[in-house]
Amino acid sequence: MDCTSCGAVIAEGDVFCPACGYDTAHDAVIESVYKPALARARGWILAVGILYTVSALIYVAVGRFGEEERNLVLGLNLGLSAIHVGLYFWARTSPFPAAIVALALFVTLHLTEAVIEPSSLVRGILIKILFLVALIKAVQAGLQVKRLVTQRE
Repeated sequence: MDCTSCGAVIAEGDVFCPACGYDTAHDAVIESVYKPALARARGWILAVGILYTVSALIYVAVGRFGEEERNLVLGLNLGLSAIHVGLYFWARTSPFPAAIVALALFVTLHLTEAVIEPSSLVRGILIKILFLVALIKAVQAGLQVKRLVTQRE
């Protein structure tokens, strides 16, 4: 394998790079512990986006609302879905900031909705808690990877 710090060839089983002394344990931790956590985190970010699309389609199909309100809800939810798809792809290269943005967006939207309509806070509370916990875990995993990568440099 190649050293992620300097690019030199490292023999299998070597803990340190013979050229620069880099500790390959950092890479092993990232690969074995945090990469799966980041993959799950990206999945949750994408799931939130899909949920926005599905809820918009259900709202439009079931609701008896005026065209303006229907278009507003559909536009907002599809826009939020597109943002989350973008965050999903961004999280591949920058997991920590992408997870923070996803969490901040989720919390901001639901708090704003609760201020406008307080009863919305309890509607779907279990799903909201599930997504909130998942996004917090995404931020934590992103932070750990950021720390390990920073230590590597």
